Amino acid sequence: MNIQKILIIGGTSFFGKSIIEYLLKKKLKKKIKLIIFSRKAKNLKINKKINNNLLIQKINGDILTTKTLPKSDLVIYCSLLKNLKKDRKAVVNFSLIAKNIYYNSKILYISSGAIYGPLPKNIKKVKENFNKNKEFKSSHYKKDYSNAKIINEKKFQELGKLGFKVSIARCFSFIGIHLLNKSKHAVSEFINNIIKDKAINIKSNYKVARSYMHADDLTNCLFKILNKSNVKCPTYNCGSDNFIYLDKLARLLSSKYNLKFNKPKFSVNYIDQYVPNINKFRNDFKFYKRLNSFNAVVKTINQIQKKKINYFL
Repeated sequence: MNIQKILIIGGTSFFGKSIIEYLLKKKLKKKIKLIIFSRKAKNLKINKKINNNLLIQKINGDILTTKTLPKSDLVIYCSLLKNLKKDRKAVVNFSLIAKNIYYNSKILYISSGAIYGPLPKNIKKVKENFNKNKEFKSSHYKKDYSNAKIINEKKFQELGKLGFKVSIARCFSFIGIHLLNKSKHAVSEFINNIIKDKAINIKSNYKVARSYMHADDLTNCLFKILNKSNVKCPTYNCGSDNFIYLDKLARLLSSKYNLKFNKPKFSVNYIDQYVPNINKFRNDFKFYKRLNSFNAVVKTINQIQKKKINYFL
């Protein structure tokens, strides 16, 4: 029997867990072998009985130092090391291994919308060609992270020039049950306060605009981009383009769940906007609107409150 093999590098992260859960829930037409490669892979307890067509292999390994990886039809690189110098070296190590193993595979690199840096006031939704993938010289609070992602993207683009089928997803803001435990993002705090029946607060002294895509829609988009992989290394913004100001989101959530909302006082005339233009993705994949940002958050809350199936034991 021909079994499709999918390798997730960094499979214990939010992205990895979201992909695993998506496949566990999906009605698969054929058997798939899912290989999770991570330093903590074997600590991940998965309820394999939920989907008999999904075979799961867990490999403990460090992408920074490993000398080999398993052969796979599809490869999703979503590993992110906290030490950004080591993270760049890990991508270099992967590209060296890939040259010997993955010539006939499709490879997706999970990048970030942070590569665009701070956006000018006149840009509400950023396109893929903004800044043209140039490194940042001036200082901003995510400068090092942004530059690390830019350098990593170039390594995958080089694989494309060598004839490998690759693609890049520049990911923005998401929400889902696997993002809540360790996340310091405001929306995660909103949700945790709702679960604990506590007041919702805004901590920033300026307006913040975000757009949230639910983890299920995220994974669906990632597989579309992965299957589009080719030698030209197509790059897509990945996320929702339905933005909402966090103070409005907090007010709507407090009203829906009957909680106290402490209205913020903004002392700085500035808007922190982090929203993708996804017209390229819409056009190439005939992608229509999914859940708006508010409903993506509400869906996550409903999943927490009503979750009946435990995908991760």
